[in-house]
Amino acid sequence: MDWNLIDREILVNPRLVEVDRNTLVHRLISSRAYEDLKDHLWILTSGSSGEPKWIALSREAFLSSAASVNRVAEVTSNDRWLNVLPLFHVGGLATQARAWLANSTWVDRSEMNWDPAVFVRTAEEQQTTLTSLVPSQVYDLVQRELTPPPTLRRIFVGGGKLTASTRDRALALGWPLCITYGLTESSSQVGLYFGDQESYAPLPHVEFRIAQDGWIEIKSPALLTGMIDHEGWKDPKVDGWFRCEDLGSLDTEGRLTLIGRASGFIKILGEKVSLTKLQEMVDCGRHEMRLSHTPILWSEPCERKENTLHLVAENELEAQKLVAWYQSKVMPYERIEAIRIIDQIPRTEMGKTPVSQLRQRLAEPHKVVPVSHFESEYPKPETASPTLTAEPAL
Repeated sequence: MDWNLIDREILVNPRLVEVDRNTLVHRLISSRAYEDLKDHLWILTSGSSGEPKWIALSREAFLSSAASVNRVAEVTSNDRWLNVLPLFHVGGLATQARAWLANSTWVDRSEMNWDPAVFVRTAEEQQTTLTSLVPSQVYDLVQRELTPPPTLRRIFVGGGKLTASTRDRALALGWPLCITYGLTESSSQVGLYFGDQESYAPLPHVEFRIAQDGWIEIKSPALLTGMIDHEGWKDPKVDGWFRCEDLGSLDTEGRLTLIGRASGFIKILGEKVSLTKLQEMVDCGRHEMRLSHTPILWSEPCERKENTLHLVAENELEAQKLVAWYQSKVMPYERIEAIRIIDQIPRTEMGKTPVSQLRQRLAEPHKVVPVSHFESEYPKPETASPTLTAEPAL
């Protein structure tokens, strides 16, 4: 991307069903905001409701974030970036913007299938000094006990939570970690820490504050101009402050500690996932297939992926049919990895399932049926062009 010539760029995950993707792009380019806003990136992501939304990031906003990171990391024209993250996410695109500003070398390998050994070999061959990874990729590196090339001086880790055990193992192997906290709406990272500090210092272009109800709020020139969802255009900032979907606290030095995410959301492989939305998908399949029982979607912590999805059911045969239907409707990272069979799912008189009771039941012995996966976890990136997707393929 030529950052001097940005007019309107549309970035969308190619793994979206084609009809849905084209419909969403058509919604965007038909809007007044798309026509009015020049020099903007439009990135498709998920909002607090789990529904897709378009985030409008100006060229100036994105580059202000890149400049701030470059200043903290002391990026120069002598640096060599290796990018293995998709360019339809801010994580991958930000590496390009930082390299462009500093006149650094930028090597893009985002289209190659992820392989930790190939990554290390490529970094060595390219004499890489800087790169960005998501937590699952760091996990893969330490599982194979791979060590970094001697030229690598900084690896930015973001897009999800890196567990303390994986972090400590990576540090012991010599990986120069910089743990980041960021979001699409802020053009990438807003805070970071090195090593095992566990609290985030705000970047120079960012202010943190904690609202009375505990929510993290951010003010920054790198924030979004606005967004488009099913209700249309809106600017979610209030007096320049943007409310995140995380709870946190600030210490006396202004460093941020994360407490947790909004109820109903988890992260898998760095992607935000709405459990409420996916349970509705399960319920829809159950009704469509006229099944006799209502399975429950359950998330389990996973060191590599942060979380995995399981289906808790009472009837194994029906559950297998439902999983086959469900897997064809969702993104690869939203797929179910195991079916867990118990005699009876606990329910209240109103038909709701008490989480504490279900957790207790799942701690007891029960049958677990693994579900096979065949698709890559790291799809190839794609940039959608409005000239190619101006009309939805309905």
